[in-house]
Amino acid sequence: MAYYCRLSFNSNGWFTPSGFQGKSTNRDNHECEFGFGFEEWLFNSRKFIDTKSEKCHFGYIDSLKDYNENTNIKKDLVLYTIRHVKKGTERFIVARLKKEEWDYINKQDYLNIAGANEPLIAEMKRELIATMPMLRSRIISSRFDQQVNCQDWNGLNSNSHRLFNIQILKTPFCPKMERVTDQTPFPDRHVLKLQRFKLFNSEQFNLL
Repeated sequence: MAYYCRLSFNSNGWFTPSGFQGKSTNRDNHECEFGFGFEEWLFNSRKFIDTKSEKCHFGYIDSLKDYNENTNIKKDLVLYTIRHVKKGTERFIVARLKKEEWDYINKQDYLNIAGANEPLIAEMKRELIATMPMLRSRIISSRFDQQVNCQDWNGLNSNSHRLFNIQILKTPFCPKMERVTDQTPFPDRHVLKLQRFKLFNSEQFNLL
């Protein structure tokens, strides 16, 4: 059993942001409104420093905002994405993480980590702005800063928004694009029914 988590679409292998192409057209969706998602650095090999000064692989998965380390059972993660094309959408399984291959980063741990990695976070911000039209650079810069400072996209303080909420213990970690179709075995086939950036439990798929 696993949690299924949607990633914002990326055409750079989730190494750096890739711009608006393939993103959602739903204006209520963050990747449509801003042209990016904070998952877009997830597979970047850049090493951050943790509170023990050890080099680590940190990232962000929006679906984990629904995860509570005190009440949720830790499970494997199946990461999928939705690419928007002229004729509709295409869905892909991007990666699979065993439960032993990831750790959750809570808000307090994140605040300690962020303070130790300001130069690398500034580098991420420059990478993001470089993919955006110049007229939107101020908006994008502000949205990035909100996330760094644990604020949602309305500028309100949040316990679930932050730049990092997962540590990936398996390295190197490379994505794969496995197309999901009507012929895909269950439970992966259920990705065809998933839409939102939520933490979906595969044990409940028969209820959706």
